[in-house]
Amino acid sequence: MNRTNRTERLLYTLALLVIESLIVFAQQSSTKELTLDEAIRIGLQSNKELVAARFEVQRADARVQEAFGTALPSIDFSGRYTRALEKPVFFLPDFQNPSSGRTVPIRIGSDHAIDMTLSARQILFNSAVFVGVGASKIYSEAAREHYKE
Repeated sequence: MNRTNRTERLLYTLALLVIESLIVFAQQSSTKELTLDEAIRIGLQSNKELVAARFEVQRADARVQEAFGTALPSIDFSGRYTRALEKPVFFLPDFQNPSSGRTVPIRIGSDHAIDMTLSARQILFNSAVFVGVGASKIYSEAAREHYKE
């Protein structure tokens, strides 16, 4: 035999051994026995359409909550603090001595001022809220039916 035939045979044999060992390894690692319940559970978790339908149900429920949120009361609180470096001054005529023609500076106000506001609002009737809540509930029910399918 010549040398090139031996090299070709050796390479061919090595390639067969590598391919055979990969096949055996793949068969060993992918073999797993499952019960029917485990197979169903894995199938339900891995099904992309089912996962998308589950997210759609969550989205529809969030829309229902959003629609109800527009009908809930809202409470706002705000505050403001002001520090005057100098008090404001008004110049008024001298009322004690009107014939003098002078003006007297009068300082008014305070050095510190705090202003706080608390307000509450409640929608008593708004047809758009009722329509929105009804539509979002219908959408939620449709998403649940799609998920069941």
